[in-house]
Amino acid sequence: MHQQSERDYLELRRRTSEEKARAALDPAIGRIHQEFAKHYTRRLANEHNKPGTPYSR
Repeated sequence: MHQQSERDYLELRRRTSEEKARAALDPAIGRIHQEFAKHYTRRLANEHNKPGTPYSR
């Protein structure tokens, strides 16, 4: 259960960061939010590839 809730949290943060990046009026702020989105994307990929998780290959 913990694994799923962490994945849900990371997915929510990734989507929120992408939305904020698109909505930012200042391009520098948009880039910061895009970097956060990339960070969450990497974390999600790492969660997906952990052995023994329901999402591992």
